[in-house]
Amino acid sequence: MFATELYRDVDKTLVQLLKIFISKFQSNCELHIRSESYDLFNDFIIKSYKLEHSKRYSISELAKVLRNAKIPDETISYLITRYIDGLYLLAHSNKKEQGFIP
Repeated sequence: MFATELYRDVDKTLVQLLKIFISKFQSNCELHIRSESYDLFNDFIIKSYKLEHSKRYSISELAKVLRNAKIPDETISYLITRYIDGLYLLAHSNKKEQGFIP
């Protein structure tokens, strides 16, 4: 069972959304509220939540993709925190936070 917990077959839509976010962020380096990059990352989080656990990025996979895209470490930490918090917030709002795994 543990080995299957580690494997994720990330949904192609999420892969594409993350690529779009990275491209936009690299072109403008903006992450303030209401910026296009901020909204794109929000969409990524929401779409991630709607998929089953095995179809979304794990925290380590997401960090690896961002690191490979040469996103600064401080920004990666911020984005990972937003990802985790966003998923848990959505689970909480849907009364599913008990046993929720990002």
